[in-house]
Amino acid sequence: IARYEARLIKVKRHRNSLLPISRLHRELLHYIFELALSDEGDGSIDSIPSLAYYTALFVLRRVSHRWDDEIEFRARVPADENLGWYLVDHDHPRMRALSLYGEEQILCTRPLRTPRLTELNITACNITWDGLQNLRVLSVSSCSGPNLAQLVHVLQSSPLLERLSLMDFEAISDGAEVPLNTINLPQLSTLLLGYISFDLAYGLLERLSPSSMCWTSEIEMPWSEELGLSGFVSQAGRICTTQSPGGPTIYPQLCIDSDLVQLKMGPHQYLRIFVDDWHSWENQAKLQRVADVARMFFETSRRQSLKTQISQFLLEVHSTAFVAGGLTIVQELFPETVDLEVVTIARASFDALQVLAEPVINEGNPVWLLPKVAVLRLTTYDATFNYDTIIPMVIKRTQAAASSPSALSPITLLTFANGVVHPNFLVRLGQAGINYERQGQNVILS
Repeated sequence: IARYEARLIKVKRHRNSLLPISRLHRELLHYIFELALSDEGDGSIDSIPSLAYYTALFVLRRVSHRWDDEIEFRARVPADENLGWYLVDHDHPRMRALSLYGEEQILCTRPLRTPRLTELNITACNITWDGLQNLRVLSVSSCSGPNLAQLVHVLQSSPLLERLSLMDFEAISDGAEVPLNTINLPQLSTLLLGYISFDLAYGLLERLSPSSMCWTSEIEMPWSEELGLSGFVSQAGRICTTQSPGGPTIYPQLCIDSDLVQLKMGPHQYLRIFVDDWHSWENQAKLQRVADVARMFFETSRRQSLKTQISQFLLEVHSTAFVAGGLTIVQELFPETVDLEVVTIARASFDALQVLAEPVINEGNPVWLLPKVAVLRLTTYDATFNYDTIIPMVIKRTQAAASSPSALSPITLLTFANGVVHPNFLVRLGQAGINYERQGQNVILS
């Protein structure tokens, strides 16, 4: 039977070689393949191929014995095509980009022979990581690797890497100790880490040297008190800050929701920590743990951006205690804040802002909290909240600034969204020289 099958394959190949497509010039054939297998969507290698791509690949494999030569430049291989043998058993001297998709079907136990490979995207497939080098794009998701030692080796062998994405997988460690050698990636512009093993994420961050080109650093991890979270948060703060000219504006934000703590330094530079059982954790840590974690992140980030003037801060929380703790962090690490925004869902949370109206006496001298704040932006998700309790504080602080202009800046703009306000208080704001803006579904009581 084996001899019969071998002869049959030989006959089929001879028949295929007689087809018109086999007599086309190589340049024209390559152009046909390029059109048939063209990228769709955003054109990136990590965009999932469509059914049309799979269909085109299926047809081309059956009408041309040279299909394997023609997909060499940019291969996007679905696992259900069962092409693992082709990837492992052949040299691919021209392959520049490879994208593998599947459900654990592709098992490459030998190194890929792709010396010119610069883009590699792996989704739900397993390969061996030996021999990979000089990558510019590496994206891995829903896999069982690489482990820390393998990842460090690949990254140190790819100094021109521009994009690194590691999402949703548990790396299996081989137990070997990994030297704490620095990973220098000066061209890295995008770093995405999400729901990978804690040891892998921590090991990567503590070795990674920050890149001034990295304008996107998005890190998402589940909360665990059993892990070395303090050191991890500090490392994340070191990475999530960019100071390059023309880079994103540094706009620190502390957001605490029912299941999320978000620490942010820019639009795409943040650490998100997800809490599965918020109430259990909240009672155990008595809210202090969040403040400690936030302080670690922002302390490290601030050291990375000492030469940058930071004038804005967003505080989005759900309790009075968190508003008070957040204001303390802003005072300690961002005392030059001019524009302060506070967002909350709790009716009583704005009570913590009353500390802005009175100085604290320190060794006989008055010390104001956030003395440079001139713009105060308030947002509540409670449509019945009455801003009348906040406006007197704003007026009092502005009046105090008139008698101590060197120690305190007046509030010149107050914005409030949602909630309600009485028109008499709006008149008082005008009389105090404070501009105001109403946003959202704000209602003026008659």
